[in-house]
Amino acid sequence: MHYVDDMETLYLKESVNGHYQQRYALAHSMGGAILTLFLARQPQAFHAVTLVAPMFGIALLMPAFLANRILDWAEKRPAMRNGYSLHWVREGIHAGRNILSLANTITTPILLPCCCRQATIAWWITVRRISSAPRWRWRAITAMRG
Repeated sequence: MHYVDDMETLYLKESVNGHYQQRYALAHSMGGAILTLFLARQPQAFHAVTLVAPMFGIALLMPAFLANRILDWAEKRPAMRNGYSLHWVREGIHAGRNILSLANTITTPILLPCCCRQATIAWWITVRRISSAPRWRWRAITAMRG
């Protein structure tokens, strides 16, 4: 995923120079997926991170093979896109699979505030699956709407 390469380049250029005693990161949606995959590469990059509604996959209402066929078909027809980047959807699906396979390699403390449910983003399902991984240190906070 080239977005993770970009994140690593930014980190190496701006953060590694030693000017910071502590480093923290905040990411939302696809940025949360990118940051999580980056943490698998560079587990000591940040002292802690906060992920707000991270895109750890997309809740597909169909089998993955069928979703991929539809994406392949729609990518050949620009009029079918309706403003969505199909590449972004495909990257989200791919990132979700990678995050699950790399979960045990991440040691960075992660704060995961839960304040809403995004119907298309399946992050709450992923959290349930990987929160039992012993090396992950999660702290989930649920905010009630009032």
